[in-house]
Amino acid sequence: MAASRPRARRPGVADGIGVLRQGFDFVLRRPRLLALGALPPFVTSILTVVVLVLVGLYADDAANWATPFANGWEPAWRDPFRMVFAVVLFAATILVLVMVFTSLTLAIGAPVYDWISEAVESAAGGVPDRVDHPARVWVPRMVGQTLLTILQAGVAGLALFLIGLIPGVGGLVSAILGALVGGFLITRELVGGAAERRGIVRLSDRRRLLGREPLFTLGFGIPVYVLLSIPFVAVAVFPAAAAGATILTRRILAQQIP
Repeated sequence: MAASRPRARRPGVADGIGVLRQGFDFVLRRPRLLALGALPPFVTSILTVVVLVLVGLYADDAANWATPFANGWEPAWRDPFRMVFAVVLFAATILVLVMVFTSLTLAIGAPVYDWISEAVESAAGGVPDRVDHPARVWVPRMVGQTLLTILQAGVAGLALFLIGLIPGVGGLVSAILGALVGGFLITRELVGGAAERRGIVRLSDRRRLLGREPLFTLGFGIPVYVLLSIPFVAVAVFPAAAAGATILTRRILAQQIP
């Protein structure tokens, strides 16, 4: 009787982090790709910093305006409540901003990030049964998917904001959920090019693809989300994340990786 083959180990969180490291290694060995991939996030980072500064400056005023019911409270209760409100508002804003930042950067730099993704595919041996879509098909689809993703991020940000107001544990739970949601949404955006080459074009199909290996996906996506939330760090992270997302797609589909 033939011995049964051992089951292949499923990739986990550490493997997802490793894929991001591979993405960095890939673009660092190709300075031209790194330089081109850094231009779009540099532009959008400036816009992000402006919005973050404005939100930070006016978070207290927004908290006071949004909580008139607390005007009659004792300062010992009112001030901590409004401070938590302002902090949670800022955290929820970061989630929405990172997603808007990611979507805009991918839209602005679509040819560059597609070039980076194609370079990964070429180094790994190409794409079996490749599917190519004309611009008149994929451009409107990309615009619609970008708007839907931003809307989903806005809804998630509102939900996390409300969760963050729960006394005691709300802030921590909101932060954890924000990283999980943000990491997944960002990964779903970043794998778009690699997925489309394989005929996976709908957001729901991308979700199912990533859902095959959720720990692997989040191991990649959460560090990307955290790093992209730091203004101007994204200038270096984005090209690596574009390469890493292609490697991630290939790994989930059990194809050769560089």
